[in-house]
Formats: sequence, C-alpha cells, structure tokens
Amino acid sequence: MPASIPELPNTFRYGASLCAHAVEGEDFASDWWHWEQRPGRIAEDATSEQGAGHWTRYREDAKLAGKLGLNAILISLSWARIVPEPGAIDPAVLTHYGKCLEAFRKNGVKPFVVLWDTAVPRWFAERGYWQATGACEDFCAYARATIEALKGQCRCWAPLAHPETWLTRAYEGRWPGGKGGWTGVRRARRHLAQACLETIRLLRECHPTLRAGHWLSVARQVPEDPNSPWDLRAARGMGGTSTIRFQEEMGRLGGDEMMPDFVIASDLETRTIRFSPFRPSTGFARQIAPPEPIPPTRFADLFKNLLPPDCPVYFHFQGSAAREDADRAAFLLDNLHGAAQARADGVHLRGCFCGPLLDGFEWTDGYTKRRGLVHVSRETLSRTPNPSAFLLRDIAAAQGITEGVVARHAPDWKPRHKES
Repeated sequence: MPASIPELPNTFRYGASLCAHAVEGEDFASDWWHWEQRPGRIAEDATSEQGAGHWTRYREDAKLAGKLGLNAILISLSWARIVPEPGAIDPAVLTHYGKCLEAFRKNGVKPFVVLWDTAVPRWFAERGYWQATGACEDFCAYARATIEALKGQCRCWAPLAHPETWLTRAYEGRWPGGKGGWTGVRRARRHLAQACLETIRLLRECHPTLRAGHWLSVARQVPEDPNSPWDLRAARGMGGTSTIRFQEEMGRLGGDEMMPDFVIASDLETRTIRFSPFRPSTGFARQIAPPEPIPPTRFADLFKNLLPPDCPVYFHFQGSAAREDADRAAFLLDNLHGAAQARADGVHLRGCFCGPLLDGFEWTDGYTKRRGLVHVSRETLSRTPNPSAFLLRDIAAAQGITEGVVARHAPDWKPRHKES
C-alpha cells in the first residue's frame, strides 16, 4: 500500500454507472429527444438516438462489467419508456429491465436502481415538468409500478439522480424544463423533494426488505470576491440551490423519520460564484469558471458537513474526459484515494461508482466528451475497455490502492498527503 493511503475493506463496492437516456438509445418518448432536434442545442448537433446501444447490448455490457471486476452498478431507468403516455405502463419495458438487472446480478454485479435521471416523459414535460400540480403523484404512480415489478431483481433504490443539478441547469437555460422563474424553482424543488420522500415512504411501508437511498450533491460554493457582499450572498444562494436548500426542503416535508437508508454523494467540487443581476431564477448567481475538484484529503470534511451523520454513503464521481489515459488513471486514483481517506476519517463510505461504464450521450456535450471506463465506437458500437478500466479492476482485486497496482498502471502518480 503506498504511504498515506488507508486500506479499503473487502466489502467495499467498486462500481460504475449507466444513465438510461445517455446509453440506451432511441428514447423517443422523452422530453430530451424532442429538445435535441433543434440545431445548436447539442454539440455537433448530435442526438441520443444511438447512445451506446445499451438497450440491445445489455447482456454484453453486464458480462463486461463482471470481467472488469465491478461488483456494483448504478443504473437509471427510462421513465419515458416505462410510461410513454399518462397512466399507461408498458409491461414489455418492465420485463426488459428485469432481464437487464438479472444479467448484471448473474455476473456478480449488484444493481442500485435510480428511478429518474434528468430526462422525463414528453407528456410530463407538456404538463409543466416538476413545477406542475400533480407532478409528485405522476412520479409516484410510476415508482410504485416499477418497484413492484422489479423488486425481485434489486434491493437498493434511489428515487432521483442529482435533482439539484437539474434545478440549476434547467433554470440557467442549459437544459429543458426551467419554467416560471424563481417561483418555478421553488415549486420544482418542493415537488422533487416530495417525490423523493413519498418514494422512500412507499419503500418503507410496502417493501420493508428493500433499501431507500437519496442522491445528494456536496459541492462547495465560494464567492469570486470574498470581500463583496453581493458575491457572498450569491454564493450562499447558489450553494442552497445545489445542496442546502434541497436538504432543508426534505427536512420540512419529511422530518427525521424519512432518513434514507443510504446516500449517493456526488459533485465533490468547488464552484466560483459571481453575483448576476440578470439571473433571478438562479438566485442572482452565476458560476464563472469550470469547477475545481476538491483535494482528496479534504473529502471527509465536505462529507461530514453535508451528509446525515452515521448514514452509509456511496460516492459517485463522473469519469474524466481527458484524452490521455494517464490523466484518466490519475483522476481515478485521486478519487479512490479520497474515498479511502474519508473512510479512515470516520465517514461511513461503503463504495464508489466510478463514472459511466460506457461512453455515451453527454447531454449538451453530445458525444464530444468520452467519460466511460469503456470506449464505445460511434461507427460500430463495439466496446473497448480503456486502460483506466483495468486499473479499477486491479484495485478491486487487490482491495485497495497497492504499490504494485500503481507501479503497473500509473507509475508517475503520487498520493497527496493529509496536510496538503
């Protein structure tokens, strides 16, 4: 074990993620498919029609995940496929997802299911997205039918993926769904929190053997000018949009009795915020530069400040889009080092989901950013693991970051010391 890196237990989960709209392809009943059609919205005017072809290649992908040593997969489902019209559950789609989850389980990969990740059914969008009256009821009807159908294939469920990110990007105008200004933000946040809580309540009351999780952004917002009261206020407001306000909304609606069984924590980064008088929908705040990653030795402080005490945590981080795999390997090692250090510092960290398993549709970036552990050819959809995927495989096999693994895959990488 390299100096200063604590060991990880043999029960630790090494996983990846799969977002339905990004990798399945042909999600034609979704709002995003409709939104993608206008030129200029997506890089290179790409669409999600192809994705990574996961809808038809899920068995191949499940086998590949097992061969790469993964023992967990964070996989979202397409609400639009399951409920293509209001109240119309498609049983064939639920059967398909049951087979998909079963394929991962047969290859030793434990599924964690997310019911919603960014894209919604077109009919839900036409009703007004998450701002609309009845949005929570629509989602809960979908959640109830889906959990009932798939409960035998998955034990761990999370209602929503990064709801805070959706709120921020939709109301900045970068994603579809940001309607109604600041009033719309508050309504959408309340309905999202209510949908999350009602799904947790459903799991507790109707399926007590299942586990209910909650996705939480743990980004840190800092003012561009710490001496400016306007930037300070904007940073606090933007921080609330990304983290604190959603937690507060959950607390107001549900209280302590709705504490999740586990938390999926993502977005460990620092964002620089400036006051902007022309952005009322985002609390008069604007992010002025790409986010900076939190140093691995500071993970524990951020976790402890924002996560429920004593709650099991799974850390999710997006894969690196660097062209050089040496940079991808360093990024992976930095994050797993941070995870190991956070455990040593008292965080109940049970596992990591190390970015997407597959290259896919990256929202407004289209296919210009390749973040997957596995490269997917745009021409043939063939799968080729990146060298960093084999690095993760060897870390999982060694149950931690060992000197041999580092020497084999990233000899120039050095862990950051605790005092850095």
